[in-house]
Amino acid sequence: MYKPNTTYELPEVRYDYDDTLLQVIEGSVDSRDSLDHLFGLMEANKGWVVELQAHTDCRGSIKYNDRLSQGRANECVSYLVNKGIDINRLVPHGYGEREPREGLECDAIGKLPTKEEQEAAHQRNRRTQFKILAFDYKPKK
Repeated sequence: MYKPNTTYELPEVRYDYDDTLLQVIEGSVDSRDSLDHLFGLMEANKGWVVELQAHTDCRGSIKYNDRLSQGRANECVSYLVNKGIDINRLVPHGYGEREPREGLECDAIGKLPTKEEQEAAHQRNRRTQFKILAFDYKPKK
């Protein structure tokens, strides 16, 4: 059961470093799959208003990462609107690097032994989540 003001993972919505486009790697990950799941939930729950929360890793300036994460959130909104979700039911919000996953703060990542492990940790921070803001949306006529 979904609850208001609770953040839910979209586990496969990923981004390449320094990019706003949804990551699609043949045979590995397709970020559209998680957004398609959210689309299905929103179609089944026509009253939902959802905030899409996009994040970056800690590389880059705070100002740059704020813009980058907002672009990522906007990309998710565009995808869902193109599938038929009313734009008024979607609120894009870029959080930049302010909310890393627990244990994946920049200093902790820097202590990982290999570049591959560090990059995998940064990738986990480059994500989008969603939060249901309202259950009672009614379209304007």
